[in-house]
Amino acid sequence: MQPFFSRTSPKYARLSQLTERYGVSLATLYRLGKLDAQFPKAHVLPTGTRLWSVEELDAYFDCLGSCAND
Repeated sequence: MQPFFSRTSPKYARLSQLTERYGVSLATLYRLGKLDAQFPKAHVLPTGTRLWSVEELDAYFDCLGSCAND
């Protein structure tokens, strides 16, 4: 059985799932979304549920470590 999150397939996740994946708090994710223009935007469903692309966030967090050194 494959894990829920896979770096090769673009899946969407809620904030609570993202805090576990990236090891950051909800407050940190909200702060990044507010202050960093490069932070991926949420996709809002008609029900109001917000989902973020795991693929976009993987690229964002990967770049935080490597792009900051450029």
